[in-house]
Amino acid sequence: TILLNGESKVNGELDTTLDTFGEQSYVRPDSGDFVKAETKQSRERPSNDSDNEPAFGPSLLFGGQTARWAGNSMSAKDKVGLETIVSFEAFTEDRITSYIVLINNGTTSIYYDWKKMHKENSFQLAKKVIQRFYFNNGSGVILPGDTLKFPFVFKSLNAGVFTEQWIFETRPVLCGGAPLVVTLRGIALQSD
Repeated sequence: TILLNGESKVNGELDTTLDTFGEQSYVRPDSGDFVKAETKQSRERPSNDSDNEPAFGPSLLFGGQTARWAGNSMSAKDKVGLETIVSFEAFTEDRITSYIVLINNGTTSIYYDWKKMHKENSFQLAKKVIQRFYFNNGSGVILPGDTLKFPFVFKSLNAGVFTEQWIFETRPVLCGGAPLVVTLRGIALQSD
């Protein structure tokens, strides 16, 4: 796993070990679509390290960035709260998997849904809808102390640079209603 400036990139198949956190993980029995990592007991953490203490209330580490509850206000809903970029680079017709790690470091369960952000078509050009990014975009819940490692798959039959943006909607609302955005950026290279 390579983590660079909020970007996560993994070349290869599903990685079942979270070396970043030193924790063993496993595939959820009800869905083979993402990996769940069990948290270690607090007895292994230094007692004076406040970074390891759970945040009171709803809090989520979203691709390494902290998203916290800011009350019930939706005052920031027109701004981008946090954005994480998941990058891919592969030859055409090859499948590649990259991940985003989500950690509920608060004391409240966080329910989530995925919502696709649609691009504005300024020139009203007819476009074919071709799917190149694949992931489990169903709803779910992240319990306090849980870590989820979501895999995203990229595969393209033609060369080019492709992007999609998805909003990670949470209940309770984090970042004052500002959206948590996942940008999927795939580069497909033509093989010789």
